[in-house]
Amino acid sequence: MDRLKYIISLTQFVYDHIHELVSEWEDLIYFNELYGSYAISKAEDSSLTLADATQLQLNFDWLSDYATIIFKKVNELNVMSKSYQRKLKSLHDKLEFANILTVFRKINSPNYILNWEWPTKHRLESIHADLTRDLDEIFGDKLRGYDMYYSWVMRNRDNIVIADIYPLEAENIPTALWDILHKYQEISSLEEIFALHAHLYHIHPFSNGNKRVCRILEILLLQKIWINTQIIPPSLGYFRQQDRYIKRLVESSLVRKDYERFTPFAFGSLLLGILYLLHRELKRRKDKVLKKYDWLLIFSTLSEWERVSTKVLRKHKKLKKLPKATFFDQLKKEKELTKDLICIEEEGRHTYYSLNIDDSEYILIKEKFEEILDIFAEENSNYHKISFLSMR
Repeated sequence: MDRLKYIISLTQFVYDHIHELVSEWEDLIYFNELYGSYAISKAEDSSLTLADATQLQLNFDWLSDYATIIFKKVNELNVMSKSYQRKLKSLHDKLEFANILTVFRKINSPNYILNWEWPTKHRLESIHADLTRDLDEIFGDKLRGYDMYYSWVMRNRDNIVIADIYPLEAENIPTALWDILHKYQEISSLEEIFALHAHLYHIHPFSNGNKRVCRILEILLLQKIWINTQIIPPSLGYFRQQDRYIKRLVESSLVRKDYERFTPFAFGSLLLGILYLLHRELKRRKDKVLKKYDWLLIFSTLSEWERVSTKVLRKHKKLKKLPKATFFDQLKKEKELTKDLICIEEEGRHTYYSLNIDDSEYILIKEKFEEILDIFAEENSNYHKISFLSMR
């Protein structure tokens, strides 16, 4: 399968079929900006909540002065308070996210990508500087355990350890960086972009913030090969598999130094971001239909895309406290009154239920969702562990 052609076709499918996901198409771009930036920040062990991130995005217009605001708040904290370090970390994480959000919005603007050529040492340093702006100056000598970023400065020390492994020696960074930037200067495939992601992480050109730089660079290069990252948020899939992302990145870049090994996981993560968007649309359409059946108790819990057994329904968190007799009485009633809405299948001793929504667009999106899920399963053997429900 040509991964690039497939992703581009999926981007077009999303554009064609989920306009009604929100009242305005720009809201989807707004949504992707929020979750894309939030996903990158959470890779850095941030304590920031989604509510805090949303509030910062709503007030984006004054983020240019946000460092000044944070600096003032830091100086107003009581150093002797037991909560001093916790509050300091919270302010740090907010400024860190504000920097990421600012960069994310900038790189997704049409003018920026038109004027952005292939990566160079200077451009990587510029991205790193924007992502880490003012953090060292405000928190460097205050926050316990703070790891300095040294904005604009390439790493010049070898005392950095990642999962008990040392990255490339600092003295070899300039040569190695020149080599990979030359090697990947004419990127034309997803495989090359994902390999560069892992290869750059192995070099570890900066003292801190390397994952952020890798992920921003990945977004820029995806745009260069005509993938609309305003619609498809690449970092969302990494966020949904945070532990696996770090494990696969370290394994492919630092342990095995086989950068192509990162490709299947990265491709699967990109699919996961698309799956999430389609899942939201399926849920929206399902909820619209179920409004006509607001008296439903049991079948209102049915998934948008899979069939479930009576046993699974019985264990649903909204239903498991119902007395057994009440549950089955209600189930019988709902089966009789929703014959057109619910598909019921008998297999041996088991009965399975699924939604039977008579909506051609819903059916098309569901089929595409299941197609992508099958491909995602090929790339990631434990896909069934992924929860699509926790970020509705």
